[in-house]
Order: sequence, then structure tokens, then C-alpha cells
Amino acid sequence: MDLADGDQAFLDDLLGTYLEQSVEAIETLRIALEQRDMRAAHREAHRFAGASLNVGATAAASLCRRIEDAASRDEESEMKDCLVGLIAEVAAIRTEI
Repeated sequence: MDLADGDQAFLDDLLGTYLEQSVEAIETLRIALEQRDMRAAHREAHRFAGASLNVGATAAASLCRRIEDAASRDEESEMKDCLVGLIAEVAAIRTEI
């Protein structure tokens, strides 16, 4: 899938923005989990899942969906596990870029 239709500058900007958003999303999720704010965790996971899908980061999006689901069920342990996975996935994406 060519996200930028061959425009490398646009692609670089898009991926840079995504990586910036990932830092914010992970911190927001970490704080929400720490405060047991499942509503905030659900909202941020949903937002970042969409951003991840927009850049083709399907594994990150899947982890976000799992966080959303766990937040809906008040499953703190599962959310923690998924957040650890999301952090690792984003680190892998950074390495690839």
C-alpha cells in the first residue's frame, strides 16, 4: 500500500506525525491506567487505533482495539499487557522507519 502516492516528503511528514502521536497516546494510556480511568483509556485507544490504521500499522491498531475492549470490561491486567505490547510495537515501527 502506497500511503503517499509516491510523495516521499508527505510520507515522511505523515510518519513523523504518527510517531509524535504515539508518544502522546502511550503517555495518555499510561496515565489513564494508573488512575484507573477506563473511559479515558478507551477514548485514547480508539483514537490511536484510527491513527495506526491510517498509516498501515495494523498490529498497533489491533493492540489498541484490545485496550478498548479491556477498558470496556474494566480489565486492568489485560490493559497493562496490551500497553506493554503497544509500546514494543511502536518501538519496532520507529526502528523500521
